[in-house]
Amino acid sequence: MKKEGKFKVSEKYGYVSYILDNPLDAKALVVIAHGAGVPMRHEFMDDYARILSKLKIASFRFNFPYSEKNAKTPNPAPVLEDTISKAYQYISEMISVKGVPLFGAGKSMGGRLTSMVEAKTPIKDLKGLIFLGFPLHAPNRPSKDRADYLPNVKIPMLFIQGEKDALADLNLMKDICKDLGKKAKLKIIEDGDHSFKIPKQTERTYKKEVLNEIANSVNDFIDKQIFASSPESVGKIGFG
Repeated sequence: MKKEGKFKVSEKYGYVSYILDNPLDAKALVVIAHGAGVPMRHEFMDDYARILSKLKIASFRFNFPYSEKNAKTPNPAPVLEDTISKAYQYISEMISVKGVPLFGAGKSMGGRLTSMVEAKTPIKDLKGLIFLGFPLHAPNRPSKDRADYLPNVKIPMLFIQGEKDALADLNLMKDICKDLGKKAKLKIIEDGDHSFKIPKQTERTYKKEVLNEIANSVNDFIDKQIFASSPESVGKIGFG
């Protein structure tokens, strides 16, 4: 079942749209914040919601104020972070999510901003965070500065990174995850770039093998966190 609607960000920025993809007997809900150039109806977001739905994982994706107006330049970080907070508030207050474990996710910018919100003020009932390409640094300018706040995130984190991502030096990502300890897991997509696209000459395809690889990693991560907190809930919960 798919539901579309809007929630209010503020008087100044008005309302933004959302899409709730809700498969029957969903075992978890993933809130997905989009990337800088990847609004909620972008092909990547559609693909991700689709593969989650096949795994009985519901998803809630939304626009930021700038993408709601089809603008290219993101709003200032405080506005983006406030939009993320308002999305979770809306879910808590307006959508019946009875006993369904809640996870945060984001493509690039959206994942980093969600984790920054979590680091400052933990999001109620959030079980874990999923990064779909963490934007560690500017293209081909390796640095770990953008990850300085991650130790303040106390919940489990899954980093899904393209092996050839120009925005995240793989050796630096490995060091970061090692320093974060057991709460961080790194999944590397072989030959993938920042959007997980792979060279055409490889035997694998993005639409099939790569998306399935991402989906299986997310599914395993979610099942592990659900089982750790409530073993009897795996595959036996749904929206009320």
